[in-house]
Order: sequence, then C-alpha cells, then structure tokens
Amino acid sequence: MGTSTSSKGPGSNSPLVPPWADSTPDQPLPPPPDEQRFNAFRRNMGKFVKSGETSVLRHSLGKYASQATGGSSVGPRRFGAMSKAGGNLFGVINELRIGGTGEEVAGVVLSDLSGKDINYAIQEIVTSLLPENGDSDKIRVSMNVALSESLEGMEDFDPSMITDDILINMMVFYLRECVFQQVIMDSDKAFQKGSIQECQSAEGELHDLVASIVDESMRPIFSEGTTSLTPQQVNDIQLQAVGEVWGIWEGYYE
Repeated sequence: MGTSTSSKGPGSNSPLVPPWADSTPDQPLPPPPDEQRFNAFRRNMGKFVKSGETSVLRHSLGKYASQATGGSSVGPRRFGAMSKAGGNLFGVINELRIGGTGEEVAGVVLSDLSGKDINYAIQEIVTSLLPENGDSDKIRVSMNVALSESLEGMEDFDPSMITDDILINMMVFYLRECVFQQVIMDSDKAFQKGSIQECQSAEGELHDLVASIVDESMRPIFSEGTTSLTPQQVNDIQLQAVGEVWGIWEGYYE
C-alpha cells in the first residue's frame, strides 16, 4: 500500500465536494464546510495508529463519515470522478472480453493488447482511461491494483478468459482502493503519528476493514447478466455502494 507517507490532506477551507468530483452536479451545492470538520477524525485516527485498537478506528471512521465529509447524503458525492472512471473500466474490459475493440469507451483500439504481456496490457488500459482531474492519481493506482489482483496468474492478456466473477471482483477491488485512498488522503498526517511498524499495521487494518465493508456493500448489488450492464449502470452501482458504506460508518458514531 504505502500511500500514507506521501498523502497531503485537504485544508480546512476546501469544499466538501470539488466541482469536478461531484456525482450529482445538477443538485444544490453542499453547504460551506465547517473549518474544524477534520479535527476530530484526524485526532482519533492518529490515536488508532498508536494504539491499534479497532474500536478507535471505527470511532474515527464514524467521525469521518458524519462530520469530516458531510454525512451519507454528501460524502458519496465526492466519488463522482472515481466512479465514472470505474464505470469506464468495466465498459472497456466487458467489451474486450466479448470480442469488441474497447474503442467505444476508451476512444482507442485496445483489442490488439490480446496476447501481450499482462503488465504491459494493464498499463495501456489504465493510460487510455485516465481522466485529467484531481483524482487522477487515485484512479491510476486503483485501476492498477484492481486489474493486477483480479487478473493474477494471467501472464499474457487474454480477455476471453475474464468471467463475470472476475469482472465483479475487479470492480470491487477498484472501489475498495478508491475509498481506502480517499480516507488516507483526508487523514493528512495521522498515519505518521507512530513508528514505521505501527503505521504499517494500522494502514493494513484500515485497508482490511475497507475491503470487507466495500465487498459487503457492493457485491450483492451486481445481479446476473453482468455483460448487459452499461458503464453508467456500473457508475451508479459504485455510488450506491459508497452510500451504504457511509451509512454503516455513520452508525459507528451513534
């Protein structure tokens, strides 16, 4: 993982939802943020890094969902750019595995990657889908992890071998990484409060918790007939899952 060492969290005056990241730009803007909204979350996350106590982590995430990000009605809106990119990832891989070129979604022909080294193919796919916005770094990392983990064991890229289950795993892994990286970034310097071992252990526990809750929230939303889903539908599935995650985390604070 190793994302915490270079993360720089948003300042107190940063908007709850940057305009380019808003999943519902047609809706009224969120209210101006409380300048102190990150304080309790970051303080508690720092305590978790030092203590390693799961109860402290859950309390911190409760404050993150309910205070730092504006609650479950606002926080998930922050994932608009990431969920859109995830929908495009699904669209390209789904098109390639049923014999298409990928051009309809990516704008470039990707079918000639079939038979190429898997790592090369992954980089080309990610590059073709990477948007130019403030989330591009998170999107790049998340796509790389999702593709690498879901296609583990494949030496040469063969989209015909990608099953519905593999494709769903890919999307769950992608959203997991997006959520994890966003929490890490928003925590600012909290993951630098302990020793290297403490920080690595805390980061791993946070990653495991995010993985479990994203999987629990997202996987059941997918239904049979995965091949018929559009990028927009997968975009919506991701946002629904993030909303459920935020709702669960808000419950940690009650």
